[in-house]
Amino acid sequence: RAAGIERVDTGVPGFDEIVGGGLPRPSAILLAGNPGTGKTTLAGQIAYHRATRHGERFFYMTLSEPADQIRLHFRLLGMDLHELEERKLATFQELMPFTASTEYVRTALENMIARVESAKPDLLVVDSVSAMLQFLPPEQVRPLLSMIVRITHEVGMLTLLIAELPMLGPVRLSGVEEFIADGLIILRQEETREGLTTRINVVKLRLSKHSREHYGVAITDSGFIVLGPMRLE
Repeated sequence: RAAGIERVDTGVPGFDEIVGGGLPRPSAILLAGNPGTGKTTLAGQIAYHRATRHGERFFYMTLSEPADQIRLHFRLLGMDLHELEERKLATFQELMPFTASTEYVRTALENMIARVESAKPDLLVVDSVSAMLQFLPPEQVRPLLSMIVRITHEVGMLTLLIAELPMLGPVRLSGVEEFIADGLIILRQEETREGLTTRINVVKLRLSKHSREHYGVAITDSGFIVLGPMRLE
């Protein structure tokens, strides 16, 4: 354990082994992937595990879909987020800014971030950075993300920032996210001889002896699982 850095076990089968024994806290980690690769499932599963097994509190900021959709998604995987909300272990903040002005979205996000700062949760999920970039120009998103990363380190949180990658072509982020994050984990979906497969790769993770291999991923009835290393064709 590095000075002041805690290793957080995630409860996700096979995951802690590839990140060097758990995710470092405090840190802001970008989970970037194609649609349908399980980014939300992975982030929510980690938050749920920390709340149910360790009594930790998490905040879930959603701009991608309504909080009720996310609750339903996890209920289908056997995770009752509503019960955690009753116990004050989970807090959802939802912003559906599809018709709102840029000014409104920026102010609403600043208020959300201020609520996180005063609540001082153990874990924060931001779903997603891509939605922020859809509604605000990069020069307005950058200070918001910087604020989140600053609070992450001041409060001592684990922050999971979700970002969408395009289905085709190389991994391209806006430059805003990976510049700011302490870690970058990429999920890719691709055609192989066996059909459509999903793989996970830890690109960078501050203060961690992590694996650089690509691993297969399965999303089962009970959630996200990291399988063995994959050969890249």
